[in-house]
Amino acid sequence: MSHGFWLSTAMLLLLGASAQASAAQEQVPWRCVTPEPALSERTDWYDSDGDYVQDTTPKTVQFLREHLRPAYSLLVIRSEGGMEHVMDEYDLRWSDPDSQRRDRAPAPPVETRRFIIPLSGTLTHRRGAVGQELRPGAPTWDISGPIQLGYWPATGKLGFDIGLGIDTGTFFHITSVGADGSFSGRWTDGSMTVLQFETPLGPVAEHVRGYFCAIVPQR
Repeated sequence: MSHGFWLSTAMLLLLGASAQASAAQEQVPWRCVTPEPALSERTDWYDSDGDYVQDTTPKTVQFLREHLRPAYSLLVIRSEGGMEHVMDEYDLRWSDPDSQRRDRAPAPPVETRRFIIPLSGTLTHRRGAVGQELRPGAPTWDISGPIQLGYWPATGKLGFDIGLGIDTGTFFHITSVGADGSFSGRWTDGSMTVLQFETPLGPVAEHVRGYFCAIVPQR
């Protein structure tokens, strides 16, 4: 057989392997994809086709409660851009005040002209990982505990804060919400503390930050 036949066969095999690799890559069920940096103080909503919903009218409390799911797996990534990822998974449970009626009527959502708290919830640490290894126990930076979902009608922003106080707190800005209720966004440490690094080009300082994804559990 000629060299041309073997070369053609080898090229076909390589093309076939490349196509299979590309197809496998497209079929990977990504649990979390890095959200785009927020261009404004708003939250974008998307339909079932993944298209941006142009409606920017303020959302009602009923809409938010119906669109967001009662339970999520929340992935919090603390090493964006690094080769060895540090991440934690939390169980997120939103509480429905209307279902907690006992001896008295449930308290209405906290609402002002600028700020609404339509839901409250709880974060519980489930597991963590560093690189390819699961990390036993809770992390030093554990955000487990009660949270409140905040909504700013003027800007359309959704988010929640962890451990607010003087010179403390971590801010979670939800930048996008999908048609199934899943959401993602970016978090940043809100304290005055910064990490300082010495580099050959001079010292730099930055706040600790990362991104997160809230995944609707499969039934």
